[in-house]
Amino acid sequence: MNKHELEALYTLNDPATSQAIKMLPPEWHSLYPSYLQFLELSNGLFGDEITLLEAEDIQQRNIDYEVKEYLPNFLMIGDNGGGVAILMDNKNQNIFAVGMGVMSEDSLEKISSSLEDFLLVKKGLFNYLEN
Repeated sequence: MNKHELEALYTLNDPATSQAIKMLPPEWHSLYPSYLQFLELSNGLFGDEITLLEAEDIQQRNIDYEVKEYLPNFLMIGDNGGGVAILMDNKNQNIFAVGMGVMSEDSLEKISSSLEDFLLVKKGLFNYLEN
């Protein structure tokens, strides 16, 4: 994934500072390497259908929505602005959607096999139907 491809589709931010990335929980560096690499390109992003979280906001968002409690193998990386969270799993880096009010494994819907596929091939678009 490169910055020029992303700029053609989204509004990017400056890269996250090394200090902001170091402030993230140490285990995230091994569990979610593709998201941390993305933060080095752009500290979050905005698109027509999605927002991906900045390094400074991602930890608090996961605390606020109790992601670790309800979906311990996932990290909320963004949302669609309409109540649907975008999550990454810590096993395969797959991308999932789930209603923010639901946060259960039964309600997860896999929307992509990688962050790069989600952003560049699917262009951040997905249909999520709450169960």
